[in-house]
Amino acid sequence: MADFAFFIGALLTSARLNRLLVRDTITAPMRAVLDAQKSPVPRFAAAALICVWCTGVYTATATAAYTHWLTGITWWALPLTAGSIAWAAPVLANWLDD
Repeated sequence: MADFAFFIGALLTSARLNRLLVRDTITAPMRAVLDAQKSPVPRFAAAALICVWCTGVYTATATAAYTHWLTGITWWALPLTAGSIAWAAPVLANWLDD
């Protein structure tokens, strides 16, 4: 039951990070600076930060990895956890925008 609670916590954390990076006004200057750059790496980062699904993969992987490290769940379950969070977190982030 504790693992499920950590999963829900990781899901909600990932959804909030996703919304923070993609939609919130506090990170708009960072997105604008990255978008103004000419080199490919900042341009890729800017493109990823305007897509709720793209950012969802990165935030889900980070929160799932932290959750797995914190709880001691075996490493082979990490892709399953990250994949399910990567799907559900952008859905929650978009739902918060409505």
